[in-house]
Amino acid sequence: ALLQLFNEDTVSMLSALSTLAAVYRAARSLWPLEPNKEDHTVQLEIGRLKSASFEDLFQSPQDTCRRMWVAVKKNDTEAAVELVRGRELQALMTSGKEWACLDLEVSECAVQDEVGVEIEDH
Repeated sequence: ALLQLFNEDTVSMLSALSTLAAVYRAARSLWPLEPNKEDHTVQLEIGRLKSASFEDLFQSPQDTCRRMWVAVKKNDTEAAVELVRGRELQALMTSGKEWACLDLEVSECAVQDEVGVEIEDH
């Protein structure tokens, strides 16, 4: 669904792919690879990402509080992606919950670094 939302141009599509990669990296940090758990699955709730605008995902407008996307582990098999403010991030840090930041930097240079191709929109 995320890829369908951001398919209007190459930068948007590559940004959506980069976002999914960031979600998977965060999930892997919450559930490191363990050979004895190769048949286990986990659920990642990304509804907040799917309902966000491109600007909400990748920018912090000057008139809003700074926020960060994080994946928060809810239990042994579930995590949710949330958009948190500084004080919420601080609360996560002191709560003992497991969480990971999502690096959602988007720019032509960042996408080029991630994917390894130059972007040419026509």
